[in-house]
Amino acid sequence: MMKSDSDNPKPNFIGIGAQKCATTWLSECLRHHPEVFMSQPKEIHFFETEANWNNGVDWYLEHFRSSGGFKARGEYSPSYLSHPVSAQRIKDVLGPVKILVSLRNPVSRFISHYKHLIRQGKLLKEEYSVLNAANFERATKLYPQLINNGSYYSDLNVFIDIFGRENLWIMIKEDIDANPQAELRKTYEFLEVDADFVPSILTKKVSPGIVPKFSALEDMRLRLFRTFNRRAPWVIGHVRKLRLAELYRKLNTAKQQDSLKTEDAAMAAIRSTYQEEIQNTERLLNRQLTAWKPK
Repeated sequence: MMKSDSDNPKPNFIGIGAQKCATTWLSECLRHHPEVFMSQPKEIHFFETEANWNNGVDWYLEHFRSSGGFKARGEYSPSYLSHPVSAQRIKDVLGPVKILVSLRNPVSRFISHYKHLIRQGKLLKEEYSVLNAANFERATKLYPQLINNGSYYSDLNVFIDIFGRENLWIMIKEDIDANPQAELRKTYEFLEVDADFVPSILTKKVSPGIVPKFSALEDMRLRLFRTFNRRAPWVIGHVRKLRLAELYRKLNTAKQQDSLKTEDAAMAAIRSTYQEEIQNTERLLNRQLTAWKPK
């Protein structure tokens, strides 16, 4: 039997993506707002991960147990956008909630994701430190999400069909980079909370990727994060409040950050892959995305 809304208030907005598009920054800026409740952890992955979905709605709503006094309540799982089954599930469970989306030049998103896979050890640095045509083919076969997670247009249309265009607030990371306060203000307005609030982390990098000085220490950090994220997410919240993550980055970041070397053939292949995608997204948003075009 499902608990009542008074026991577990439902979220009234959901962040759905896209990955590597400033979603952690956005989520933390929302968390700092006194009228906004964000789940802990940020990413619940309820609507697209079958193991979590099978835990049931009561399990999901437990993440919002103490959110009843907030005007806006939500979570941000950037994998929802690239798993369109999430859209209907969100609607079935929560009704007509507001949807937040952050997009980025898909070519830049690809590069960021590729670097992330190297930092995680999923792509061996010794083999993939140069992004050439061969490595582009190999990496995208191993991890199709490198391409798929930047193919926004068709995924967005699924959410638009279900929730209506007026209930989607679509941000562009390049706009956020240029004027974070203005874009955040629009987001607060969309959620109908105090738009004049300015979070202390407005201009900070919330979750910068690092090249670790000690790989074993980074592996241990990732294991601990996954464990606490699953079993005791409140611990992660305390770590962030105490700014221990920033201290860790200072201690375990190599002085010389290894930049990715790219070859023209690989970059041409990535741009070609997304050429039509960018045009379709421009039509959908009814604007020119000049920051997404080659200079």
